[in-house]
Amino acid sequence: MRYDEILPRLVPNAKYEFGFVVESRLSRLPGDSGPVARDEQIKIYDEYDKIIWLDEIVEQPKLAECEAEWSVIQRELENELVDDNRRSEYPSVNDQLDMLWHAMDNGEMTKVADFYDVIKTVKDRYPKPSLDV
Repeated sequence: MRYDEILPRLVPNAKYEFGFVVESRLSRLPGDSGPVARDEQIKIYDEYDKIIWLDEIVEQPKLAECEAEWSVIQRELENELVDDNRRSEYPSVNDQLDMLWHAMDNGEMTKVADFYDVIKTVKDRYPKPSLDV
């Protein structure tokens, strides 16, 4: 989970930061106890206990709330991917409207069904997951 993506959605006005861990670098000698350079610090975004709350007023979300929000984020990302895949396979909007216009102008309901089938085939190939929790 990425709390840097979750927390702005759950507590948009809260003040917090993420803890750091020291990355071992070849440039540091064993036993070197000097200060850790900023480029040797890595923010930890995926550990709940590494969140440092700077705002005592805002109610902090529980781990279960964060997990639920992460599930929503994941489903939204999946839906975006589905939308991208569908867009690449749909006929252009101009072509879709042209198909419908010609079908209706000629009174050919089978052509309307053909339009429906083209769109349905793409939608069936790339179904969207539900956003319901």
